[in-house]
Amino acid sequence: MQASANAPDEISDLVLFAAVVEEKSFTAAAKRAGLAKSSLSARIARLEERAGVRLLHRTTRRLTLTDAGCALYPACARLAQNVSEASRSLVRLTDEVEREVRGNVRVSADTIMGQSIIPVAVAAVCAKHPALTVELVVDDQFVDVIHGGFDVVLRVARKLDAGVVGRKLAEDERYVVGAPSYLQRFGVPRSLGELVQHRCLRYRFANPNVTEWRFFTSSGLRTIDVTGPFVANHDGPLVAAAVAGVGLTVMARSTVQHHIDRGALVRVLADQKLQPVGIWALHPWRRSPPPRVRAVIDAIAVEMKRANAFTA
Repeated sequence: MQASANAPDEISDLVLFAAVVEEKSFTAAAKRAGLAKSSLSARIARLEERAGVRLLHRTTRRLTLTDAGCALYPACARLAQNVSEASRSLVRLTDEVEREVRGNVRVSADTIMGQSIIPVAVAAVCAKHPALTVELVVDDQFVDVIHGGFDVVLRVARKLDAGVVGRKLAEDERYVVGAPSYLQRFGVPRSLGELVQHRCLRYRFANPNVTEWRFFTSSGLRTIDVTGPFVANHDGPLVAAAVAGVGLTVMARSTVQHHIDRGALVRVLADQKLQPVGIWALHPWRRSPPPRVRAVIDAIAVEMKRANAFTA
């Protein structure tokens, strides 16, 4: 037999030949190999063509070896055993690698999480897994998980866009807030309808429509069209403008709670519920991410719960 130009196919055919001999049946050997019987038969025929001799005598009742087949079978049996042992070793090695938490995890987070939740979570997970390192990139703009080269991107969103893969770690309530100076000057809104009379500071990101604030009421979803002197694509300027008394804004609780605690902002319309936002850990894996990434995501989720900044 001449050396094949396609060694992997030849090895596979030799292993299949050993299976046919051991099972004494094309049907049983095909089932063992997970192939259609016709496909297996074609593979053995290809092997015989390559050898230039018949390897098997086939009748409707019996399957026997030719002299050439008898000579070839022992080597094929040894090859099949070696392939099986190599396959088992590969599975064991893969299992060990998958269980081991090591390597670098590249994380993107916005300023708030990057300065609070993430450092504490990183300290915990790196203490538990000394072979793990975490690289944090703080960026308040949208980043692409795959093209940005990130393992984890932490973002706040109501829902994920189609095709984006991620794990929802928590939810964050949203409040309508204003500074005491603004409320003293323009009054405190007592109903959703009164919002149209107020100066509202609005957030613009991917959605160009920045005039709608949506509330859940007993009669269903209610949309309020608001107007105001200031629009921004980042929480920071909106919060700063609200604290300065420019107007009312809608903001995640975790973003404004410390301003409320120190009296710089006041929550209004507290009996009205806005749609919460989700805290998502986005990643590029369609299925479960590798252990090093899962460990980091788990640590962040634990720290969010411990800090009580979000709703689990």
